[in-house]
Amino acid sequence: MYEDNKLYLLPNHDSDTNWYKNILVAPTLKISVNSGEIHYGGKIITNNNRINNIVRKFNSKYGEVTKYYTKFDITAEVQL
Repeated sequence: MYEDNKLYLLPNHDSDTNWYKNILVAPTLKISVNSGEIHYGGKIITNNNRINNIVRKFNSKYGEVTKYYTKFDITAEVQL
């Protein structure tokens, strides 16, 4: 989800997701759009209130996302 020059990501398999484990080691995300690639620093969010707020925004924008995700213990924020 994109908001206020930030990209928010929800991992499909919560903190068991490989990209989450990778970002802990090297907090850089590669974003590819069309034929271009850009590298951004990512920040993991573990605060339950912030996670719940982000999930509510996902639900509002995309419909009920809880049917696609197993649990909500982390999100990632990328400043664009």
